[in-house]
Formats: sequence, structure tokens, C-alpha cells
Amino acid sequence: MHRSATFPIVLLTILLSGCTEGPSKARVIGEAYAGPLTLNIRKEISPTSKVAATLHHGDYVEIIAVKRRFVKVRTKQGVEGWTDQRQLMSTEQMKELKEFAARAAHLPTSGKATVYSTLNIHSEPSRFAPSVYQIVEGSPVDVIGHTVAARVAQAPPVDPVKARLVRPPEPKAKRKKEKEKERTPAPPRAPAPAPPPNWLELSKMGRVDADGDGIPDEREREDTKSAVPEKLEDWSLVRTKEGKAGWVLTRMLTMAIPDEVAQYAEGKRITSYFNLGTVHDDALETDKHNWLWTTRTETPVPYDFDSFRVFFWNRKKHRYETYYIEKNVEGYFPVEAKAGPAPVFSVIVRDDDDNKLYKKTFTFIGYKFFLTAKTQYTMPVEPEKAKGVQIAQNAGEGDAETKPSLTDRLKNLLGRFRSK
Repeated sequence: MHRSATFPIVLLTILLSGCTEGPSKARVIGEAYAGPLTLNIRKEISPTSKVAATLHHGDYVEIIAVKRRFVKVRTKQGVEGWTDQRQLMSTEQMKELKEFAARAAHLPTSGKATVYSTLNIHSEPSRFAPSVYQIVEGSPVDVIGHTVAARVAQAPPVDPVKARLVRPPEPKAKRKKEKEKERTPAPPRAPAPAPPPNWLELSKMGRVDADGDGIPDEREREDTKSAVPEKLEDWSLVRTKEGKAGWVLTRMLTMAIPDEVAQYAEGKRITSYFNLGTVHDDALETDKHNWLWTTRTETPVPYDFDSFRVFFWNRKKHRYETYYIEKNVEGYFPVEAKAGPAPVFSVIVRDDDDNKLYKKTFTFIGYKFFLTAKTQYTMPVEPEKAKGVQIAQNAGEGDAETKPSLTDRLKNLLGRFRSK
């Protein structure tokens, strides 16, 4: 009796313990970090699916499944959901981002800028790169670099469930006319005309034949095609007062040079400015600064400025006047300036005679600036690309796209600021 009574209890205990064990977790095939400031992961791939959890920039996730460019992730809290792989960053990228912020803290500034609305800072010079930080309205930032990048359109996310082509219903009158046309047979087609006797010679007219063999090859055909111009955008590399660094659209920045000087920009964008010293105006009982600035056209160009100009405060006329100016140049950052009674500044420009870059140094002597040094300048070699997100694949799942790392332009700019 004792054994028969304990047997159901043991059986019940085994059944209850089996029920408490949940389904086995999917194995981890990769790891990543949230790229944007906030990232919603959804229960399904559809963008209209319910949000499972909200991540913040730098939050760690485990990758447990891949479907084309979408990945299923698991948070530290065990919540699972789907997101676009392009919104994730690899361990190498996160490390690179932190190291870059540390290096950017020591880069020289080209001047301060402000924003008139909240502005996202991207990890790369692209609208579609993750927004890793934000600039609050009215907050000053240091401008430390510039680049031009092609604006590549991004296809909108596709819901695989709802992405079916549904033809709208046609009006009844239109359908009636189509049926009447189907009943009336079409007349037979006329025979095609024969080609002219000299059709071979006519086919060669207007075609490029560089090698003179009478038949343009594939290379010659490609040369005759008109190239489609890319849409370019200006991007600025900025550093916040907290030490965060990243890319923003240049047109969203306003350089913080005084309006008394900015009014002479003549429709050009001020790309950098430097204080060359302080002047006390006795009549106005105030201090004014002498300025060096660089400007360029609003059209995106691969160089940083096309003109530089020096303004001095005239204490007799109580206004700013131009002491030195050069236009139509191809200039690159960094620009160096030293304030004082005899200010000195240097710029990097391309020489039209030999098409080489030179670092020109100008010194204030007497009441004018003179070129006191000119040395050839070599741009640093671009470093290698960093690896993107690596995801281990299960058999039969296919290859997943890799997320690009910080662009070579960003690394090239870092090299430019290293003192030669």
C-alpha cells in the first residue's frame, strides 16, 4: 500500500517538472550592437508588426536567425525580435567608433557651428547610416572635417506579406469597350519593307571607331554613352562638447562667426574661421577680433574651400576691412592660424602649374600679409577598411549582407590633421 501510494506522487512530480521546462532557445549565430539612438525590434519582419522591445545605441544583442537583410535578435533581457541588419554594428565597428571619438578629441577645430533644430549625428557620411548621437537645438559643435559623398537612394522596406501587386478595378465602361475590341478582328499587318542595298554602310554612320577597323568594339561603345551625374552631398565631421564625433549634413550647420563679418560671404558658405588677434576700439569702448576665414560655393566639391580672406578691424572707420584675399583656389584642411601682434596662418592649396599640393605660410609684416614659406604637402595614405558585421550562418540559410564600416574618407580626414 505504501508503494502504490507513492507511485502517483512520483509520476506527478516528473510531469510537473517537464511542464516547467520551456522551449529550447535558438542557438546564437552572431553578435552585434544597436546602431541608431533608438531601435525598435519587432515580433515579425513586417514594419507594421508589434514592437517587441526598444534598444538604444550600443545595446548588445545576439543574432539567432537571418532572412535576407533582416535578422532576428535576442536582447540581454531575453526578448526576441526582427530588425534590418543595416541598423546593427559589429564589435569592431563599436570599438572603432570609440577609438575615433578619443582621437577626435585632439583634432584641431575649423571653428564652431550651431544648429537651429535637433540634428542627428551619423556614423558615416550618409543619410542612411545609423544616427549614433544628436545635437540639441542651439548647442555649439566643433567642425573638424569635410567630405563629399554620393547620395544613394535606399529602397523602402518591403513587407513580404503585403508586397503583392493588386490591380485596381477598372471602370465598367472601359471594360465594355475592351470586350468590343476583342470581338472585332484586327486587319492583317502589312509586310515589312526590305532593307536598302547599302544598309551595312548606313549602320556604321555616327558610330565611333577609334581603332579604324570599321567596327566599334565594346570599349568604344561604352565611351560614347553619356555618363549619368551622381547627386553629391556635403558632409561635415563635428565634435560635441561631450566629446562625441560623427557626420552631419553641412547645410544644417551655421558657422558661429560674428554677423559683422559673415555679411561679406557673398552667397558662399563659410567653411572655417580663425581668430587672428584682438583689437580695442576706444571710441566704441569694445574689443573686436581680426579674422581669417575660408569659403566655397554651395555646390558640393571634393575640396574644402575655394577662397580665403583676412579681415582686420579699422579703429578709425569702426568697421571690418579686407587685408588679404585669394580666390579661385583648391584648398584643403587643416588650416592653421596663430593670433598675436604679428599673426601667422598657413593653408594647403593646389598649385595650377604642377598640379601638386603646397602648404603656404603667410605672415603679417608691417600692414600687409606676405608669403613667407611654401613647402610641398603630401596627403596621408588611406588606411584599410575595417571589417563589417560578421554573422555565422546555418547550413542552407544563405549569405547575409555585411554592414559597411566607417568610410575611408573619415579615416583619410583623420590622417590629414596629423601634423607633418
